[in-house]
Amino acid sequence: MQGEDKFFKDIYKKYGIEESWIKFDTGCQFAGEDVLDCIDKHANKFFSFPVKDKVKVFDPKDIIGEGYPEPKDLLRRLKIRQANVDMDFSLSALDLVDSASLPAFAMEEAVKNMDKIVEKAKQIKEAERNEFILNFIRGLLFFIPFVGSAVGSVGMTSLRSMLSLVGAAGEAGLLVLRHHR
Repeated sequence: MQGEDKFFKDIYKKYGIEESWIKFDTGCQFAGEDVLDCIDKHANKFFSFPVKDKVKVFDPKDIIGEGYPEPKDLLRRLKIRQANVDMDFSLSALDLVDSASLPAFAMEEAVKNMDKIVEKAKQIKEAERNEFILNFIRGLLFFIPFVGSAVGSVGMTSLRSMLSLVGAAGEAGLLVLRHHR
């Protein structure tokens, strides 16, 4: 392939797909699982086509888990430095406070950001649930004009009963939703 470096650079920049996630393989348009059988039967095959390889997505929990012992040990290290500040002529108590404040503030900010992410995720989940309920009701209401002519008076009575139940359930659902907020 010509311009392989540019290809990988562009695909990473645009989609966040790393080079190790892609391999070049022979493929067939109608392959499914058995590529070799498809290549034998059809002329529609391609060579050196980019396909998915082993994709490894990093879990933030793993990254945080690996770094967790360091800040946990910060207080112990600061106490040791504080005990030795009088004997160390190159370090003053103010320097110790300055050097300790940056990691402490960074941890505080990280926790605040994590809380914001959790709150945003809850809002997204609630919005998706509301949208699902509304789409369901809209879908049901869409078919009412078409059903009217197809069912007789008995069917219309059943439909009216069903709609009153849906209406009551919808009102109850919206009431619960408003109360939940």
